[in-house]
This record gives sequence, structure tokens and C-alpha cells, in this order.
Amino acid sequence: MLFRSVCFGSEEELLELSRKIAKDAEDNRWPEVEQAQDRLSSFDVRSSDSFDGKSIRDSRLREDRKVLVVGVERGSERTLGPSSEFVLKNGDLVWVVSE
Repeated sequence: MLFRSVCFGSEEELLELSRKIAKDAEDNRWPEVEQAQDRLSSFDVRSSDSFDGKSIRDSRLREDRKVLVVGVERGSERTLGPSSEFVLKNGDLVWVVSE
């Protein structure tokens, strides 16, 4: 069984998580698993973008660009796992996972 997860945190927090996972794998002799090819990236929404003011569903990011929106930063607020009804706005930082 293959599990994939997306983790958010500071570089220091992510490095510590990586060390803990590696130690746990060594201690418990996890079987080797195939490396996931998914990629986490981000982009800023601009007023000129066709999806500015549209919900994630209506933006068609998944269908047209083959990405899954996993988070949105708006000012000092973060929304992890936004619903498909979440409306994207100019200035949002959108986090996506793609293959």
C-alpha cells in the first residue's frame, strides 16, 4: 500500500519531520516503496488571470492545468484543503500539487 502526503511547515520543521521519518523507517525496517512523482508548487493570482474571482471548481485548474489546489494564502490567512467553492482572488498565493 502506498501513502502520499503533503506537509506544510518551515524549512526547519520539514527537515525535522524528514529526519524523524527516516529514523522510524530505519528502526522499523519499512519496505522500500516507489518514490512519488508529485510536485508541490505555487503561483500568485493576478487580476488579469481568467480565474480571478472564480471558485476553484469554476477556474478549471484541475481539468485544464492538471493540478490539485491544496492550499491558499490570502494575506496572513492560510486555508489548507480549500473546498471547490473557495473563490480565488487577486493577490492569493495558491499551492498546487501536480504530476
